[in-house]
Amino acid sequence: MIKNARKQFEATIKKIEDIDEEDRTKAQVRQLDQAKQILKSYEQMEKQDSKRTVEQVIETMTGRVRTINGIAVSEKDVFVACGETAGWGYAIWRFDHDFKNPKKILSDVGGCCGQMDVQVSGEDVIVAENTKHQFARYDRDGKKLGGYGKHGNDTDPACFGGCCNPMNTRCAGTSGDVYTAESEGIVKRFGATGAFIGVAGTVKISGGCKNVAIGVSADGEKIVFCDQPGSKFYILTRKPDTKSDEKR
Repeated sequence: MIKNARKQFEATIKKIEDIDEEDRTKAQVRQLDQAKQILKSYEQMEKQDSKRTVEQVIETMTGRVRTINGIAVSEKDVFVACGETAGWGYAIWRFDHDFKNPKKILSDVGGCCGQMDVQVSGEDVIVAENTKHQFARYDRDGKKLGGYGKHGNDTDPACFGGCCNPMNTRCAGTSGDVYTAESEGIVKRFGATGAFIGVAGTVKISGGCKNVAIGVSADGEKIVFCDQPGSKFYILTRKPDTKSDEKR
């Protein structure tokens, strides 16, 4: 699995390095740096794996299952995201409010850097499918209702840049709007039907791929942004003179 992942990022690096430096977009420069960092971490993992015992491998596999990556609660259900014993994908489980009647509604969901965020919108589940550069909406039984967003560059604000974004999402108020957060400190707003509305705000943070959890007030006036590397959080407030929803 690690070797296959390495091949994927090696191909990404080669594709960008084949472009003359002066012709690379900001998004491509950022993506190249992130891909190199991830490739380096995979190389370290490969070295460590070669020295592990069978017992240690089993401990790691079961450890992923015991780690809860995301949890969300609707009026009917509790949804939990965690790792799977086979491969490096994630599963989404549904429970009742007493944590009984478990049902796996999604399996082998792709996620990068140990991240898999799950949120709810009404009875539906919103999943940050960062390796696909989109977020997706599923019903409570795991039927896909739609995928929103695409991979692109800095010239199109509706696109998600980097190697794996969006990392986190949050649904706001009765409008059903979905806010997405990227490792580079960018928060975007999408309508309930998945239509891109605009960039809701940006913050300056450091570090590569990471959890960038956000909270949004019911009226959409405030966004709370988690800055893990900086050990702090930001509060973004809509400007009084702003006529468009695209600026904060």
